[in-house]
Amino acid sequence: MLLTAFHLLLAAFHLLLTLASLAQVRGKALSDLTAAFAKGLFPKLGSFHIEIHEELGEEGIFELIKGMLAGTLPSLTELDFSGSYIGVQSSRRLSEILLTGSFRHIQSLNMSRNGAGEFGSKYLIKALQEAGTVDGLKTLDFSRNDMGRGFRGVAKCLQKTLNKNGLSVVDFSNNNIGSDDVMFGYDSCGGTVGSHSYTKFDFGWNPVTDIAGGHLVQLFFGNNENVLTHLCLAGIEGQHRFATSLGTVIAGGGFKHLRVLDISKNSIARPGCEKICEALKTQLTPCLKHVNMGVCSLGDAGISLIALAMRDKAFTPIVHLDLTANNCNKSLVHLAQVLKEEKCCPHLRTLVIAKNTPPGDRKIGVPRMFRDPYFQDELDLDVVME
Repeated sequence: MLLTAFHLLLAAFHLLLTLASLAQVRGKALSDLTAAFAKGLFPKLGSFHIEIHEELGEEGIFELIKGMLAGTLPSLTELDFSGSYIGVQSSRRLSEILLTGSFRHIQSLNMSRNGAGEFGSKYLIKALQEAGTVDGLKTLDFSRNDMGRGFRGVAKCLQKTLNKNGLSVVDFSNNNIGSDDVMFGYDSCGGTVGSHSYTKFDFGWNPVTDIAGGHLVQLFFGNNENVLTHLCLAGIEGQHRFATSLGTVIAGGGFKHLRVLDISKNSIARPGCEKICEALKTQLTPCLKHVNMGVCSLGDAGISLIALAMRDKAFTPIVHLDLTANNCNKSLVHLAQVLKEEKCCPHLRTLVIAKNTPPGDRKIGVPRMFRDPYFQDELDLDVVME
C-alpha cells in the first residue's frame, strides 16, 4: 500500500531521530514532528537534537515538548536544544516541565545558543536544582546564552543537586558572567561547590577579572582532589591572583588527572607565569599533555621562567605547548638552547611561538636557532613560527 506524504515524512523523521539528530526545522515540518511524537512513533529514540528556526518564536519549542510528553520516550538520554530559539518565557515554561520529572532520565542536556538570557537561565537553573528533575545528568551545556547574573544560582545548584548526581561535563563559556556574579556564587556556597566528578570544565570567555578569577578557581577546584581532564579558563581577564589560585591547586595535587589546560588570553604576565611554573615543578600533573599560555603578556621575562622551569622537569609530560603572541623574542634563544642541549621535554611534539616579535623589534624576527633541522630530525619537535 502506498504511503501518504505525511507518513513518508514521519518515516524520514523516525530514521533520522533513531540514527542521529535533526537539523533546523521550520513551520509545518515542526507541527508534523510534534504530531509524530504525540503518536508515540519514536519509542527507541535515545538522542534528540533539533534547531527550531527563530521565525516560529518561543511557542515552537514549547509545542514540541508538549508533543514529546504526550507519547513515551523511555530510551531518551540526550536532549539537545542548542541553536533553537527559546527565549525567556519558554525557558520558564520548560523549567516547569522539568520540575514534573518528565525528563528525569536525561543524561545530557544542551541548552547553548538559545536566547535564554539572564532570566531564562535563572528559571532553568532553579528547576535543575530540585531533586528528581534530572537524576543522572552527566553533561550540562549552557554556553553562549548571555546569562550574566543568571549564573548566580549555578554554584548552589551544583552543590545541592547536580554534583551529587555525578555531573561530569560542564560548559558555561561565553556567557557574559562578571566578577560580581562569581563572587555571589562563591559566597552562597561558603567558598566551594564541594566534591564533584567533573572531567571537562569550560568557563572561558567570561569577563570575570583577576580577583574573582582566583575565587572561581577556589570555588570549583580548591576544596578537593578531582578527576578533571580538560580545563578551559581562557579569556576570563585573569592576572596574578588568578594564576596564584591556579598554582595553589596544582601544587596541592588537585589536578593529577588533568590532560588539557587552556589559560590563554589572560594577562598573567611574569608574576603569574612564575606561580604556574613553580606549581608545575612539583610534578603533580603527570597526565598534563596540552598547555595553552598564548597571549598571556609573558614577555621575555616570562618565557625565560618557562625555560628555567623546563630544566627543573616542570614540563616533562607536555606534548603541546602554545606560547603564541607573548611579546617576546630574545628569550626564545634561551628556550631553544634549553630544548636543544638539555632535552628536558622528551614528549614535546608541538611548540607554538608564532606572533612573538614585540612592537618596535620587527627586524629581529624569530631566532634562527628554531630553524635548525635538529628540532625536527632529532627531537621530533614541530616548531610553529607563523
